[in-house]
Amino acid sequence: MTQGGPRSSIALRRIDRLTGRVFTIGAILTGSETVVHAIEQSPKLDPLWLWLALGALIAAQLYNFVNFWFLQGHRWGYLLHGGAYVVAFATWPLQVGVANSFEHGVNPWLWWASGPVSIAVGMFVPRLWAFAYMAFVPISWFILHLSRVGGHESLDGVITDAIYITLFPGTLVALVWMLRQAANRADAAADESLDNQIAQVTKEVQMREQSRIDAILYTSVFDTLKAAAKAKNSRDYANAVELSKESLERIELTNRPQPEAVSTMSIFHTLEKIVAKLDPKCELSIRGSSLTFVPKEVATALSDAAVQALNNSLQHAGENAERKIHLKSSKRGVKLVISDNGIGFRPSRVPDQSLGFRFVIIKRVQSVGGQVHIDSTPSHGTQVVLEWEEKN
Repeated sequence: MTQGGPRSSIALRRIDRLTGRVFTIGAILTGSETVVHAIEQSPKLDPLWLWLALGALIAAQLYNFVNFWFLQGHRWGYLLHGGAYVVAFATWPLQVGVANSFEHGVNPWLWWASGPVSIAVGMFVPRLWAFAYMAFVPISWFILHLSRVGGHESLDGVITDAIYITLFPGTLVALVWMLRQAANRADAAADESLDNQIAQVTKEVQMREQSRIDAILYTSVFDTLKAAAKAKNSRDYANAVELSKESLERIELTNRPQPEAVSTMSIFHTLEKIVAKLDPKCELSIRGSSLTFVPKEVATALSDAAVQALNNSLQHAGENAERKIHLKSSKRGVKLVISDNGIGFRPSRVPDQSLGFRFVIIKRVQSVGGQVHIDSTPSHGTQVVLEWEEKN
């Protein structure tokens, strides 16, 4: 695997977005039922605390809907949903009023919000905390509904309700966990396949480079012998001697210990094969000399960083984003530009634990003497520039 951990999480991102969209539809349906019951019970509740609690739940659900359908689909919205329920539960005595009691046997409107919040938090936080929260919801409901301010329900009825809001969300959350695990395995397999492809293409590149060197040696020796055989005067002999000296210099140069070199055309072909599998619609172009050579480790670092940048774009730029990769070479170096017209981001806000961004792209390229420039702002796309220049 590439330094810094797995490169791709495309399958996981798709699962998270799909489950997020399904969840928001279900949450809106149950949320509308919650609102209806809250309005029905509003004459018996304090309007300030009622609408504060209900408003927090509605705002969290609306945020999740916009987030998963139109934005990047960050899973933090689930935690907001869970927090809104905690606010509603904590303020319930204030909604009922200190001197009042809730109608006997009637479910407080919180009942219709309890299932979705368990599912929401269960899909977001680590499992230990998910178990804790999913236990808190039925326990809190159990205590509330038994109390005077919560309807003073019978013990049998409260136990039945608590079991229901434990088993149903737990089953759905378990299914989501299994889907996410399968997606993680798919991403790991994709990374392994990608590494194998890079290794295979690199091997092909080395073979082509060796063939090129062999051709140079054969041509040099053959041209020298041919010139010597055709020499008829001192001038021809002088040319043959000069040609033999040049040939010897070229042969000695190939025998000197030096880093394996890879041509920019080979880098382009490597990217072409990998990109064809990741994003067939991505446009690739090359400009400059195709016979510029860079050390093998530089070629590998630039290729890996370009693939990671493409992966990041596939994950975060949006479904309708279009991507381009442009390679420009000169006598002294190489420049790779990976761009998209997606939703963009603020590079300064990328977390330090973002392994792909900070390690595979930035640290990896810098480790071989290259530079990385990232130009991106929200709603204006992203451009990642990878540059390497031979030092004097």
